[in-house]
Amino acid sequence: MSIESQPRFFEQNGQMKITLKDTKPYPIWLAEDGCFSNYYRVTLPARMTGGRVNHTVQIMHDGRSSTVDLFDEEQCKWFATLPEVTMLGLGTPTVIPVGQIFKRRPSWLRILGGLRDCGARIFLESDDDLWCFYSPENLSKLFKTELEKRRISIVEQVKESLLFSGLFGIGERDIAAIVESRLQKIAAETSVAALSEWAALIGLATPICSTERLRNVILRHGAETVAVAPNVIDPADFQSTPRMGDIVRVGYAGTQTHKRDMHLVIPTLLELSKLPHVEIVFFGFHPLFHETRVLGKYVSEGLRYTYGGHLDFHEFCRQIGVLDISLAPLLDTPLNASKSPQKWFEASMNRTALVLSDSPVYDCVEHGVTGFKAKDAGEFTRYLKLLVDTELRRRMGEAARETVLMRHTTAQWTDHWRRAIGVENAVLETV
Repeated sequence: MSIESQPRFFEQNGQMKITLKDTKPYPIWLAEDGCFSNYYRVTLPARMTGGRVNHTVQIMHDGRSSTVDLFDEEQCKWFATLPEVTMLGLGTPTVIPVGQIFKRRPSWLRILGGLRDCGARIFLESDDDLWCFYSPENLSKLFKTELEKRRISIVEQVKESLLFSGLFGIGERDIAAIVESRLQKIAAETSVAALSEWAALIGLATPICSTERLRNVILRHGAETVAVAPNVIDPADFQSTPRMGDIVRVGYAGTQTHKRDMHLVIPTLLELSKLPHVEIVFFGFHPLFHETRVLGKYVSEGLRYTYGGHLDFHEFCRQIGVLDISLAPLLDTPLNASKSPQKWFEASMNRTALVLSDSPVYDCVEHGVTGFKAKDAGEFTRYLKLLVDTELRRRMGEAARETVLMRHTTAQWTDHWRRAIGVENAVLETV
């Protein structure tokens, strides 16, 4: 259902009354599950707080017991129409991937409203500035390829409409203006719908985020209180991968959302790819991503590289261990300002030297010791050339790993996470 249809839904079904069987209900954690966020904002929080990742609930209604799969659209809608239910099984913190919930509006809003009214503690987490991400401007850039596909169909629709109306004198420039206007409308409508949904969730749950910068953003958009629980890493999830041969492997890993960041280092990679002892490796997004996603060797506008694929998190952590040098470019944008330094964590756990953007995101990195901080494309090139030195790479990789192990793992942050969601004094089961 659309945002516009929500008031009618509530008007038809009224408020939902939920009774919790557990005398002391544990928190419900609505967690972002996009790409690697699943590891940092779903898997590890559940592990640290003794919670469970779950999308089924047991309920009692009209004297009958039912199991509801919250990922099933029809079951979720049916659950939301019940006037009164008893919910069972909230004896541990429950982590629900929020990306799935977003697809169930407005049913989930009614369910969450009922849970809030009966005293359940509901947390809504984020590790991205969604107001920047879902802005019409960013959506237009991010989904440019998808919008271009729509452009073709819209052009045909416009031409057909004009012909049907007898407007034969309209030129290509006029058609292009009409098409561009419709594409902007698509981006704007998507933005309004997404941010309206997020605002509705903030009204039902306590926001919790990954950085102080993001906390300030969420506070500016209406939240009364916002807790910070940073992204950390569990060393147990990283196994050392031996590097192979005399080739120096320089790698970039990122999703399509970081396409513009990647282009910051393309000139550097192009120059390095010409050297006989250097191999360029991409994971996730790569220059020919929209043409092919098959693993192999490619050449794009003179850049020779190997594509390692789009991997799940644990396979990714294993594969990136083959890299000698890793890159983490970040453009200076409002969206990137609220990011976390996971790329440094992941490289450091593999003792891989990292060249990254000189950004507040990487304040935890000591320039020249645990990584190189580059201010522009020229500095990326200069620092990468310095890291061709094997001994410098080794020292930097070891120093970075030692720092992450001392300051940024679950060992140091478990108590903080438990306090953040109010389970610090509970006896919790192991996930």
